[in-house]
Amino acid sequence: RGGRSKKEGWLEGRFTSSLENCASRELFGRYGNNPERTALAVEFRKPSDVDPRVELVWSMHQQGMLGKEIAGELNCCRGTVSKLLKTAADNAGEPLEDGRTRRASLTHKVCKAPIYQKIADEVVEDFKQGESLANIAEKFDCSSPTVKKAIDFWFQSRDLPVPTTADLREQMKQKAFEWDQSGMPLKTIAEKCDVSDVQIRAWLNEVYKERGVETPDRRKTRHLNNSGQSQ
Repeated sequence: RGGRSKKEGWLEGRFTSSLENCASRELFGRYGNNPERTALAVEFRKPSDVDPRVELVWSMHQQGMLGKEIAGELNCCRGTVSKLLKTAADNAGEPLEDGRTRRASLTHKVCKAPIYQKIADEVVEDFKQGESLANIAEKFDCSSPTVKKAIDFWFQSRDLPVPTTADLREQMKQKAFEWDQSGMPLKTIAEKCDVSDVQIRAWLNEVYKERGVETPDRRKTRHLNNSGQSQ
């Protein structure tokens, strides 16, 4: 049977059998007496050479998954996915859209969240505690621009105003003031803000002036600290 082309056919065996009698023998150990027989046909075909993953890949493709995502699901390379998709498209009689064209038409284009999105929540938590971008970047083993991008993403994804560079500087100044009020040494404050001691002094002088609070005499404080250490 099968097509007329060479090697496209297969064998088919036909016979009759009493299914009820066979079942009786299997279940009860004795052959039944029902004379009714059923015609059966068995086709003898060679195993298909088509990769069983073709239909699965095509289904994923139809769902809008990217080639990289499909490759990850099947644990294969993207080249294999491309070959499977071509076979599936040929079988379906449909044209296979160019990858770049298809990618541009999809709303979902990124397979995995970039690093700045993954760390956004933790970065903003540190940011709100007054940590500098440089210190946060060191903590997450990334660059300061990546940290800034994470902060921007966090605020944008919540429809909140994105902090500007001026906003970041103002926040650092206010945190420096709070730390200074708590008795934290200037050197430590400067390290947390990732600026020089001179810059911290300038920031603190500005904040004290804005709040109408007298700037503490740091020479007197330093003298008292030194006296306490010598006792």
